[in-house]
Amino acid sequence: MRVLDELRLERWMPDMFQSRGTGAEWIRLTALGVGELSNRLQAVQLETDPIEWVLCEECAREGCGSGAFARVTRTASHLLFTPPDTRGRAPSDVLRSHPLLLAHGALALPLDRWSQLVDRAAVAELALPSETTFQESGWRELWAAWVAPLPPLLRRLEPRAFAEALVRTLPERLHVAQEGQLAAIAQLVRWFRTGCVEGAASGLVEAQWLQTRVHSLVFDERRGERWSAFASTPSGEIYPAFGPGLVLVTDPAPARLRVA
Repeated sequence: MRVLDELRLERWMPDMFQSRGTGAEWIRLTALGVGELSNRLQAVQLETDPIEWVLCEECAREGCGSGAFARVTRTASHLLFTPPDTRGRAPSDVLRSHPLLLAHGALALPLDRWSQLVDRAAVAELALPSETTFQESGWRELWAAWVAPLPPLLRRLEPRAFAEALVRTLPERLHVAQEGQLAAIAQLVRWFRTGCVEGAASGLVEAQWLQTRVHSLVFDERRGERWSAFASTPSGEIYPAFGPGLVLVTDPAPARLRVA
């Protein structure tokens, strides 16, 4: 998952419209150091789910097949951008994930950065809703963000099939050496399966602020492939980790480390 920090608004016009001398300026939204979030922010329907963030630069129509979709939900600390939920949709209803989601799996934007964007957009006569407009993140959105760094085969699995498949991806030697990590991950997977995140106060907090230790699961030592899977506190609580720097904190804690 990639955390977004500074956002920039920029007026521009696609080459197709510029050459014709027609159409109004577009407003591009960019996350510095990450990439383009939207090429025409004033046309984005933020009340829809999922949200189409990128419009075709030739026809400027929604749903023409070139769009980039993302779900946006809210934790206590961040807006969470995750891939569109395709359950129950017809195969012909193609929803392409935003390119930044394809690159990073999920995105997190601090709520205060969105509030600042709302204020800056108002100066540009562009009305954006407050962060409270977005639904609270449920277990599916948090799950998608948690497993985002993993290979596609694992990312697509529901929690009930995840733990067993995860073990099968590890060589026997790494499986045995990381039994403790796998046991903790299995506890968190069960927590997600029971939907315990629903209705709980949850937010993404920097690991160093909590004095937690982030634990990684190693997939390939030679290639350095590892997943920052969970964080533990000195008193034994464990929480899902979102990369090496962020921890999903809930009250009560999802699980505790088991002492042999």
